[in-house]
Amino acid sequence: MFFHRTKYNIYKSLFYIIIYRRSIYKVDSVALTLKMWLQYSLVNQSISMGANQHMNHAQSVPLAPPTVRPPRIADAQALHALINQCPPLDTNSLYCNLLQCLHFAETCIVAEQAGRLVAFISGYRLPDQPHVLFVWQIAVAVVVRGQGVAGRMLLSLLSRPNCAAVTEIQTTVTPSNIASWSLFTGIARRLHAPLTRRLLFERDLHLDACHESEVLVTIGPFVLQTPTSDQRQSGEIT
Repeated sequence: MFFHRTKYNIYKSLFYIIIYRRSIYKVDSVALTLKMWLQYSLVNQSISMGANQHMNHAQSVPLAPPTVRPPRIADAQALHALINQCPPLDTNSLYCNLLQCLHFAETCIVAEQAGRLVAFISGYRLPDQPHVLFVWQIAVAVVVRGQGVAGRMLLSLLSRPNCAAVTEIQTTVTPSNIASWSLFTGIARRLHAPLTRRLLFERDLHLDACHESEVLVTIGPFVLQTPTSDQRQSGEIT
C-alpha cells in the first residue's frame, strides 16, 4: 500500500510540474500520457484491493461441521488415501477397506465435510463377545484435528441400533500415541466407565521388533443413554 501511494504522489507531482511548464517545453502530449497512466494505476490498484478483500472474505467463511454416516463401497479409495495420510497408522490393502465398507459398515463410520471424507473409524463386534466393540483404526485429516471429531464419531457409532447391546469398547494403543490415549481416556470419562490396560502384543515377541508394543485398552462396562433423533443426526450424545 505504501509503495503504491508513494508512486502515485510522485506521478502526481510530476504531472503538475509538467502542466505548470507546458507553455515553455511544449509537453502537452506527455502530460496527457502521464494523466492516463495515473488513472490506469489507480484503477488497477482498486481492482487488486477488491480481489484481496474478496479472497480474505472467502477464507474467513467457516465450513459447516462434519456430518457422520456409515461408509459406502464408493468411499473405499478415499478412505484408503486418508489412512495413508495419517501416520503412524498401518496401511491395509484397498481390498481390506472395501470389505470394511461392505461387511462392517454398521460398525464403521465416516465424517464428511464439504463433500470430502475427513475422518474414518473402523471397528467390529467381537464374534465370541458381541457386547464388545473393538475399534480397529481411527484416521482424522489434519484439517479437522483438534475439534473433537473422533470422539463425536465414536459416540455416534455407539448410538446405532446395531451397537445397542455393546457395554465395552476395546482397542490397542501404542505407548507413544498421545492423541489416542487422550481420546480414549476422554471417552471413558464421558461414559462414566473405568479404563483398564494390559500389554497385548509385544514388540520383540509378536511384532518382529519393527513396531511398538500394542497395549489393549478396555473401557467399560457402561450403559448407554438412549439418544434422541436429533443427537443421532448430529452425532452428539451427552
